[in-house]
Amino acid sequence: MSHKAFYVKKRLQDDPTLRLVVIGHSIGSYIALDMARRYPQQIAKLILTQPTIMHIAISRKGKQLKSMLNNYDFVVMFMGMVDYLVPISLRRWIVRRSVGSQAEETMRLASLSLVNSCVVQNVLGMAANELAEIVELDEKLVANHEKNILFVYSTMDEWVPGEFMQEFQLRFVNAQHRVVPHGHAFMMEPNGTRNVGEHISQWISSVYNEKKVTKAVI
Repeated sequence: MSHKAFYVKKRLQDDPTLRLVVIGHSIGSYIALDMARRYPQQIAKLILTQPTIMHIAISRKGKQLKSMLNNYDFVVMFMGMVDYLVPISLRRWIVRRSVGSQAEETMRLASLSLVNSCVVQNVLGMAANELAEIVELDEKLVANHEKNILFVYSTMDEWVPGEFMQEFQLRFVNAQHRVVPHGHAFMMEPNGTRNVGEHISQWISSVYNEKKVTKAVI
């Protein structure tokens, strides 16, 4: 999070009157709240999409991830074997079948990079840190910015279960809450990015045209 904060700090040094629209997806929502903690006076809008901002270890995906972490050595060894034994052409074919032939090349390359033991080690290390760190919600922080927050949820989300969504809605009645008919990884679904983007752009339109507003996507 420090490099995000450094970027914002540099922008504010250039223009202290700058106001921020911060958009975070999943763990990015947690980082967006950290930006609000560091620069509360500069926040114009906060958009938290599929927000993994509390107790992610008890979500369905969090439990699956904990199981992988409990078998860390085996997972890394297995991915190393795949990396060594499976030719790159076959891996590309598997990725196309998994993410779809219509997916952007950037997404296919990102998926392909996961079939690498070094990348898997880094991913699991980061995941372990997130599971340990994201526990209790900073309710006071969210309440301080409540009127400027838009929560965006998915109809089916194994990282942000329905009970979390209901809790956010009950706790923060002055925030805006919207549900989109997409999964957590909406950007991998047909029209997912466009549909979610439309919800967000409509909500921030009141401030986005101001000259002193900048946008950060996390």
